Amino acid sequence: MAAQNAEEDEVPEHPMDLMTLNQADTYVEQFRRQLKMHREQVSVVSEAIMNFCVEEMKTDPLIKGMDTKTNPYLEKKECSLI
Repeated sequence: MAAQNAEEDEVPEHPMDLMTLNQADTYVEQFRRQLKMHREQVSVVSEAIMNFCVEEMKTDPLIKGMDTKTNPYLEKKECSLI
């Protein structure tokens, strides 16, 4: 009985081993999830991004500029008499 209780109460020799095992399990689970993800080739995705940018360039206010009448960020000019 005493020998059985002593085995159950044993502390691992290296507490860091338990932590690294838990971390390793976490990493393995994450890698398995990433393996299941669908991936696209960079060449295909970059072409799609470039096409999107070219199409949206016509209406992009940072490239084209905003109309002064509809620009909400333009400071309102006040009339001042000299």
